[in-house]
Amino acid sequence: MLEFVALSQVILGIGLAMPGAGTEPYFDPPQIELGEVRTGQSRRLSLWLGNPTAEPLNVARLVGSCGCVRILEVPTTIPARGRVAVPVEIHTLSATPGSHLWTVQALLTGSARQYAVVAAIRAQVFQEIVVQPPSLQVIGSGPTQHEIRVTDLRGHPIRILKTESSNRFITASEPQPGRDPLGRMVWSLAVSIGAELPPGQHHEVLTLHTDDPQHRELRIPISVVRRGGTAQRIQALPEQLDVVVSAAQPEVKRLVTLRDRQGGPLAIEYVLTSDEALSCRMTTGSGGTPAVEITVSAAKMKSDRLVTRIVVHLSEPKGEKVIIPVRVVRQ
Repeated sequence: MLEFVALSQVILGIGLAMPGAGTEPYFDPPQIELGEVRTGQSRRLSLWLGNPTAEPLNVARLVGSCGCVRILEVPTTIPARGRVAVPVEIHTLSATPGSHLWTVQALLTGSARQYAVVAAIRAQVFQEIVVQPPSLQVIGSGPTQHEIRVTDLRGHPIRILKTESSNRFITASEPQPGRDPLGRMVWSLAVSIGAELPPGQHHEVLTLHTDDPQHRELRIPISVVRRGGTAQRIQALPEQLDVVVSAAQPEVKRLVTLRDRQGGPLAIEYVLTSDEALSCRMTTGSGGTPAVEITVSAAKMKSDRLVTRIVVHLSEPKGEKVIIPVRVVRQ
């Protein structure tokens, strides 16, 4: 299950609004049951944010519990005694088989009060297609290449017809068919991130178009932090985590400190992670610098390899964020 981390830090001192309270803002519906969903399928659904109060409310933040929850439109205000639509898309490519709970969380502000409201989305995910890795997180200053493997667990294998990238500097090779040791169909393709990709943070999607009516599109998120030119203002030390867990050391802690290259003040607002095997705690490093303590639990890993990321949002400098790729191997 994918979870939202450090929510208590975000809404410390704020009352959690319960749906149906009558005088509190609410999501309508507060819960959605999607039933059975195949891994790799996307589901679009509509939520409504309601405001029963006598004043307009500002939408200070509207976030999903992980990168697989995409909010398609973010409203800025909710009129007094009114409501606004919140279209949401759920991506299940990285979801493991079994029961899942995703959330959409809103932080609303009025003239004298703040509210936090939550909508829950549940589904039972079953797996026919395995994509490894289900997403790519890359930090680098030059061209890189990465392999993606698509395995069909069924007797009638999927066929990849073409690939499509949302960025012209991120390309994929012609898919090559093969078989795994169990005789199942496997497609391998190389994803290249070109040297021409400009410096900065890029959030793109590689779409695999197939001949399968149940899996017409497999969408692979690609996040790239490209160094070069002007360096990113906020630096994480280390910039990327590679962690090994084992029976002898089933829980591993790592500390990531932050540094402002311009020497300004730093303050962490909240931290997001996209896998339950990772948990985060805001703390301080040497010299009182802001830091994040990351704990990796082998018992919560769904496979022996995990590729994910931590996103640290800052209140100082306001609006800045730092992405920390994390790779975990369980031995």
